[in-house]
Amino acid sequence: TSLTATVNSVTSAPKTITVNEIPFNINTVNKVEIINDPTKMTYTEQETFDATGIVVKLTDANGKVKEVSANELSTYNITLSPASNSVITTSTTSLTATVNSVTSAPKTITIKAKVVVVENKVSKSEPVKLPSTGANYKFINIVGAILFIAGCTLFNRKRNIK
Repeated sequence: TSLTATVNSVTSAPKTITVNEIPFNINTVNKVEIINDPTKMTYTEQETFDATGIVVKLTDANGKVKEVSANELSTYNITLSPASNSVITTSTTSLTATVNSVTSAPKTITIKAKVVVVENKVSKSEPVKLPSTGANYKFINIVGAILFIAGCTLFNRKRNIK
């Protein structure tokens, strides 16, 4: 780029100048947006959160923008909630990205309750003990068994529970 000056109809010789663009500054980020959701946004509880496919847009105080993909999150100190590779629970309802205390708007994550299938337990004297995991249970072909769930006893007398 060159610059000339004109005074009283006299123009100076062109002078070459260099314009240095202000670079993106991670320390002055004032806006965080999730512009591309992770590939997977529906989970069954106890699955691990996968951030693959996410793109986070950061905007600094000078209006400079940086788009950050999943494999660059740590480079730009971006934290996700839920964190990558964390176990999903039914209380997980949204995804956010945070940089320097600036947090994106939440994106909805769909969480399905885990279903534990208990099948073909036939016993008149031996109880069926199930863990208290907060899971939903589906009973198939349970005949004559005593069921213990989360400290409660469910009696089943000669009929299937479905």
